[in-house]
Amino acid sequence: MRTKPHYKKTGFIEYGVLVALSSLFVFLNLSQEGYGNTYYAAGVKSMGVSWKNLFFVSFDPSGFVSLDKPPLGFWLQTLGTKLFGFSGWALFFPQAISHVLSTCLLFMIMKQAFGKRPAFLAGLIFCLTPINIATARNNTTDSLIVLASLLAMRFFQLYAETMKDKWLYTFAVTIGLGFNIKMTQIFLILPAFLLGNFLIKDPAYKPKVSSLIISAVILCFVSSIWMVVVKITPPQQRPFIGGSMNNDPFNLALYYNGLDRIVGNTQLEALQVSNPAEIGNPGLLRLFTKELNGQITWFIPISLLSGFYLYSLYRKKDCSPAGFWLVIVFGIWLITCILFFSFGSFFHRHYLVMLAPPIAILSGIGIEKSFSTKSDASPGKIMSVLILLLGWGTSWLIIRPFIVEYVWMKTLFWIIFLPSVLSFGFHKLFKFEKKSFARNVLQPATSVLSIGMLLIMPTIWAIFPLIYGGNGDLPFAGPEVLTWNHLPKDVDIEPLLDMIYAKYDREKYYLATLDYNPADWIILKTGLPVMAIGGFYGTDPILTVEDLAAEVHQGNIQLFFLYEKTADELRPDLLEWLHQNCQSLYPGSSKNKEFFQFYHCQNK
Repeated sequence: MRTKPHYKKTGFIEYGVLVALSSLFVFLNLSQEGYGNTYYAAGVKSMGVSWKNLFFVSFDPSGFVSLDKPPLGFWLQTLGTKLFGFSGWALFFPQAISHVLSTCLLFMIMKQAFGKRPAFLAGLIFCLTPINIATARNNTTDSLIVLASLLAMRFFQLYAETMKDKWLYTFAVTIGLGFNIKMTQIFLILPAFLLGNFLIKDPAYKPKVSSLIISAVILCFVSSIWMVVVKITPPQQRPFIGGSMNNDPFNLALYYNGLDRIVGNTQLEALQVSNPAEIGNPGLLRLFTKELNGQITWFIPISLLSGFYLYSLYRKKDCSPAGFWLVIVFGIWLITCILFFSFGSFFHRHYLVMLAPPIAILSGIGIEKSFSTKSDASPGKIMSVLILLLGWGTSWLIIRPFIVEYVWMKTLFWIIFLPSVLSFGFHKLFKFEKKSFARNVLQPATSVLSIGMLLIMPTIWAIFPLIYGGNGDLPFAGPEVLTWNHLPKDVDIEPLLDMIYAKYDREKYYLATLDYNPADWIILKTGLPVMAIGGFYGTDPILTVEDLAAEVHQGNIQLFFLYEKTADELRPDLLEWLHQNCQSLYPGSSKNKEFFQFYHCQNK
């Protein structure tokens, strides 16, 4: 006898909706993003040249300096370019599909503990978070970090369900792999697991000491294996480790991509000065400033309120141990990330995707419990009122700086607000018989309307990158993509290339630049070896003036192209040597610091 498919039990329909919606937002018009972050795109093109470049994450085809991030995310991008050909779409594919998978994984995690309705709502919030969309449509690897974080969560959940250590060890492996995507960024979730397991009494969430020790060893091994191999490889047989300042991968991980993000350093502070409008100033309300709030802040107040509310429910035995553990872990995850992004010295807006899972999960649970027809008691009524007030208030705070230029936002806000008030009043203020049409159909419908209205403005913010692109080098969402540092999808450097071709005589290096600009575009256009003398920022002490003079003398390089002002600030010794020993191809302009200068240094 055939049984009917258990669609309601499996959540098949909900999965389908989330897959369709997330795929639409990340794949629609994806090719318009060009190469995205051209620094990383050039690195992936160089990594495709040889296995050595691939392993050491070389920025340039000659293997002179590496990218400033670990390899795993860029290995996946390189694989994408081998499968689909080198294009922006192939570079973005791993991140785009990660967003789709993360949405489904978040729904799975939630459904296990709380059921389909809050899981589906959390999936919608996560899927439509503006910075999630912008980041997934780019070749920065933060979307992969989110996927690794949720995978780690799922493996620990399986451990708690089965009490089998293999899932705990798989959890450790996943964190280690996440480290090899974005280094210490994955560790933002560790306090949640370490503290969460002490705050719940259920023994399933308290691993044995021996299992914890083995897991820690596994995590350390997987996290460090690539760095160890790089460390023991003789420096002359691999690229200089970009961003490390001392050619040490451990320094890159622990400082440049770790502690320096909290306390700052010279390289990062220099970049922040050049991009003051990106993240604003440190402070408790930084996430609610114009620079950041439209990216992910829409549901932060609701998620914080929901976390406290759900904790109180557990204290009254209204929540299962599995549900309580989820609330505790994602609550600590949320607070940890809020503290970092509020007071951290330096980050980019796309790093905010680390906030998306805890915001979505806590908001999804809190909203569903508050608006459920079972929550007609006073706490549920109060919570639902507070949720709507916080949602409307946060939305108004976010759109207010833009309503002068975009008047339609103000109109749309009130169009959203009024139906929400009316539907909420119908839902909560009137009493209906249990078997009546109003209670069984109209009340749930008005509840869906009230909640759905809270999603409209974030969705509009997420649509901007779909239509106009998400600012390739530093992706973000919202109307600012129309005006803020909107970089070209492609650049015309043919005149420069023609000039270089006229002087290039098959030296080891086609050209030398101070930093990644314009080395990235030259690599993307030609695939030829370009020496970025100081790595990404131009601050890595890779070669001294004497070393460069020796390279010129040996016939390895003769052409230098750099921005005079930056060179004067970062490498005045190099600039002085070029002025004294090389011919300027733009006579009379070398005294103008606001200029790109081209030098021809003949072998003497």
